[in-house]
Amino acid sequence: MNSWISMLQDAAEMFLFLAVELSLLFIVISAGVSLIRQKVP
Repeated sequence: MNSWISMLQDAAEMFLFLAVELSLLFIVISAGVSLIRQKVP
């Protein structure tokens, strides 16, 4: 039972890390695209 809980906890930590990383990447990429669109008419 304990291994199941620890496995679930590891999966939750991995999911949180991936969610934060993906949202940061999305914010950085959209900011870069908007900057490029401002410079290129």
